[in-house]
Amino acid sequence: MSTRPQPSVPERVAPEGEGPVVAPGPISASDMRTLYMGVDIHRTLGRMEHAIEVLEDTAKSHSKKLERVDRMDYSLPVLENAVALHADRIRALERVAHFAQFIGAIMIGGGVVYVARLLFLLFSK
Repeated sequence: MSTRPQPSVPERVAPEGEGPVVAPGPISASDMRTLYMGVDIHRTLGRMEHAIEVLEDTAKSHSKKLERVDRMDYSLPVLENAVALHADRIRALERVAHFAQFIGAIMIGGGVVYVARLLFLLFSK
């Protein structure tokens, strides 16, 4: 037969309508203030933990955006050089087109002169 050990602090039975006894002896107002202060500190730490997570996510997002900006800064001179090269090529093609237009006008003008001579020869007889 085993005997139940007796607690060192006598058990108190709560009167009807009250909750169970939390601690031996009466709970003082300073104990309640300490308890509420502990709960407030726990709640505040939880909020700070959440704020730190949000800040870490924001920092990661900003670092990714900065990396993209750095890549754009590197790409910008390359694009400017390509634009300058293509502008030079377009100017060269414009010169070729003006020359071809000039030659075409001369050929059309020469053709008109040839036709005019041919008509003159035909009707002069």
